[in-house]
Amino acid sequence: MSAATPEPSARPPLVRSTALVAVDRPAHVAKELASHFGRRTPADEVPGGYRLHFPLGRVFLSAAEGGLALAADAPDEDALSRVESLVGGRLQSIAPHELAIEWRRQ
Repeated sequence: MSAATPEPSARPPLVRSTALVAVDRPAHVAKELASHFGRRTPADEVPGGYRLHFPLGRVFLSAAEGGLALAADAPDEDALSRVESLVGGRLQSIAPHELAIEWRRQ
C-alpha cells in the first residue's frame, strides 16, 4: 500500500459538538430521549448515560451539573447539523418551556 492510500480500517475524522441544556431532572430527560429514539434507532444505556446511534452520527446523553449534557459526532458538518437538529427538536418538544440549546463545535 502506498503512503497516499489510507488503510482500509482507518475511519474518517469526525466532527463533534457539545451542549449543556438547563433542564430539571436531567437523568430522567436523558432516559426519555433514549426511549423515544430507541424505537427507531439503536439507543444503548452506557456508563454515565445513553448513546444514540443514528445513521448520520451519534449522540451521548448524560446528566451533568447544570443540566443535560449532549455530545454529538458525525462524519461531516451537514450530518452533524442534522443530528443536532433531531435531538434538539425532540428535546424542545418534551420541555414545558422554550429551552436554550447552544451546540458548540469542537
